[in-house]
Amino acid sequence: KKKTPKAKTKSVCIDLDGVLSTYKSWKGIEHFGDPIPGSVEFTKQMSKKYRVIIFSARTHEDESRDVAEAAKLVGAWLDRHGYAYDEIYTGVGKPFASAYVDDRGVSCRPQDDGAKAFEVAAMQVEKLAKL
Repeated sequence: KKKTPKAKTKSVCIDLDGVLSTYKSWKGIEHFGDPIPGSVEFTKQMSKKYRVIIFSARTHEDESRDVAEAAKLVGAWLDRHGYAYDEIYTGVGKPFASAYVDDRGVSCRPQDDGAKAFEVAAMQVEKLAKL
């Protein structure tokens, strides 16, 4: 008897620019970098267990464009390259998720790692702030 897959109850939010597509600087809402090697496979791996939400702040950079237009552009790029995803989010803030994969994110887990976590996080912030 074939097993029915369990519904994906947990979501993972994955940033587009700098994680899935190459990103150097803002060049407009319609500009996308090339896919980063391994990124398509990463989304496929995540989609086996989690609901994958692709996040992009493209409308934050170009407020004259709306979130639906940005989502359509992002979706076309993702589909053209074979990414796996359940949703595209281009709104304000970030959607609720169990985990966020972001090239500009800094992990700080003092409840797990103790006070040293703040020192490590501060060093990561300094590194990112220089970019």
